[in-house]
Amino acid sequence: MGEDQVPTKLYRYRGYTDADLLSEERRARIALEIERAKHGQVWFSPLSAQNDPFDTNPCYLKSPRWEVQKLIKEFHRRYGILASFSGSNLAAAAAKKGLSRKALKSVKKKTYVDATFDTSDNLLKTTRTDMTICCFSASDSDILMWSYYASSHSSFCFRFERSESQAGEARSKLGRVKYTSERPTISTIQIILNAIERAYPEFKKLSHKDRDTFTDSFILTKSDHWSHEKEWRALRRFPSKSGYHSISPYRLTGIIMGCRASSNLEKYLNDVSGHGIDVLHATVDENMYKLHVK
Repeated sequence: MGEDQVPTKLYRYRGYTDADLLSEERRARIALEIERAKHGQVWFSPLSAQNDPFDTNPCYLKSPRWEVQKLIKEFHRRYGILASFSGSNLAAAAAKKGLSRKALKSVKKKTYVDATFDTSDNLLKTTRTDMTICCFSASDSDILMWSYYASSHSSFCFRFERSESQAGEARSKLGRVKYTSERPTISTIQIILNAIERAYPEFKKLSHKDRDTFTDSFILTKSDHWSHEKEWRALRRFPSKSGYHSISPYRLTGIIMGCRASSNLEKYLNDVSGHGIDVLHATVDENMYKLHVK
């Protein structure tokens, strides 16, 4: 498989163990997760919920003031002084505060550039809380993944699968995480243009390369400390809420039991998953630091 070819199989490690079976609430949560997975749905979380503080948290590069002024001037020329980057009209907000349109325009002319720098910082924070993703691995046998995310090999891993003919649809939903030793940067202009184009799609100032750079820097770049994960991410359009969402064309086809998972947990998973879902096992190689899944 080529480096950027979307995998036919994706794996999602889970952390449930025998202890969770003692709680009716936890048992119900496992059953719900499996039922949703069978329908090609998984839980998406905000960018800010990732376990690595550097993840989805690029360095901020403040753009030159003249460049920001030039962007603001063009934006106002096309949409008016009372338009905001988010698409709302500032006149309504001003009315609530008792400001006249004339007073608002006067204020905006004096402070818009400085406010834009503040806005870009807020947009970064908003994007991290209001955009959701779900993370997968292209590997079902990584020792560290089983150790970190599957309760020290005592839990299980979902296997999601698609057909060869569904590669195009899969590519529109997923992005491959890139690993690097250098933390990515994102500029004031990139942040503002990204926000403008969400509200005004016809603005079109970002090139395809710039859009990819924004997505890569913000969502699809991690430290090379994590390269063993072989991670792929399903992305939801901004804004989006946490919850179960479709990862079609992928659907649950198998559950892999960790090498330390109990027979009690396996029996429960068999009972709730029903027919049509393979149950496989990760086993320890007798001679090498290696796991086998079969």
